[in-house]
Amino acid sequence: MAPLLSGITDRGSVVRPLHASFYDFLTDEKRSGVYFVGGSSIHGLLAFASLHTLCHDLKFNICGLESSYLKNADVVDLQERVNKNISGSLSYSCQNWAHHLQKTNFDSTLAALVKDIVGCEKLLFWLEALSLLNGLGYATGALPIVITWLEALAQDGIKLLQNFGNVISLSTPHLYTSVLPFIPSNTMLSRMLMLKFSHLVGISVGGLKEWPAVQQALEGHTGGVNSARFSSDGKRIVSGSDDNTTVRIWDAERGVQIGGTLEGHAGGVHSVGFSLGGKRIVSGSYDNTVRIWDAHGFEAVQSKWVAYNSEDVTLLPLIINCEYYLLNIYSCLYSINLDL
Repeated sequence: MAPLLSGITDRGSVVRPLHASFYDFLTDEKRSGVYFVGGSSIHGLLAFASLHTLCHDLKFNICGLESSYLKNADVVDLQERVNKNISGSLSYSCQNWAHHLQKTNFDSTLAALVKDIVGCEKLLFWLEALSLLNGLGYATGALPIVITWLEALAQDGIKLLQNFGNVISLSTPHLYTSVLPFIPSNTMLSRMLMLKFSHLVGISVGGLKEWPAVQQALEGHTGGVNSARFSSDGKRIVSGSDDNTTVRIWDAERGVQIGGTLEGHAGGVHSVGFSLGGKRIVSGSYDNTVRIWDAHGFEAVQSKWVAYNSEDVTLLPLIINCEYYLLNIYSCLYSINLDL
């Protein structure tokens, strides 16, 4: 198969077709016949192989980091350790098992393997490996897939990422020394893991029993936030603040800022909103202007003056026939066409 595939001489290498035509042949069931590659059964085999790799190859402190006093970026030979201790097959499995699982029909054997990962300390070892591979964001997309398989444990994993993802990304060892002790005691994840990690620091007073209602704290503004809105698909948040008259866009799932800060207003940003299609952002300011921004290019599209004091105006996220409506709190309704 050497003329057709690369990576077949090394068991740990990824096998790839040398030419796109061979890939097209394999994925066309009519042409390839018994050699067809695709469908739920193939993804099931890949999911099984990936989960089997995770079960056998993941381990505590896989790269032998000596101290939690060092950030990942400060470990001089971190990449060498990753290359030495995390094989290509393990790296692939860590970052693709849920993709294959999503395309697979429910299978009790696969479900048992998934539970072996997210239902014990292997979950932490997986997050550790992803952190070292700079792929922790993959877990945010992978765990919702698992919800249909093992809902309660996966929800705990999602909450763990929402509350402690920044800590894990900053210093991998703190996944165990700082994060694990603070997992709420009544959760299924805590009940299973604390039996296996019994020598950690204990929380005697003030520990949580359940996950907090607040899911994310979006940090970046340095002044009061006057307005915040979700995009229509719920994936982004726009916020306006008095801090240096800025508008910021956030990833609603990961809680991180998207792109740069939108700057241009000469006064505090009083109100913000998304267009219905999510392509534009509108902001109203105490500088008596309304500005339109490209939500993906992060640049100002246009600016228009408001006819009266913006301190008495609230910008509603309401669009009718491409018009944004501004509502005066003293009952004066005023509309302006912003050419969306």
